[in-house]
Amino acid sequence: MLILNESQNFMIGKRGKKLITSEGNLPDDREQIEKLEEIENQKSLKRLIEYLKLRKSEKRLSPIDLLLFNYTNDNLKKEINEKVSIESI
Repeated sequence: MLILNESQNFMIGKRGKKLITSEGNLPDDREQIEKLEEIENQKSLKRLIEYLKLRKSEKRLSPIDLLLFNYTNDNLKKEINEKVSIESI
């Protein structure tokens, strides 16, 4: 059994997904939901970056952190590296 913390769970959720539907024009409520999801996504990203900064500064990045980071989608990985430089480890 593997237990992940909040930041590790965020990384595994961002490993990359493919869209399987074509949405076309979204109703207003769907657009609001997407905006709220984006706000929550940004909050989670901020927490993840702080988590990784702390773990890196304390030299405590775990193999799980590094594995999840390596499987995170490329856009997110790039954004994290701009602030934390994980790939230099």
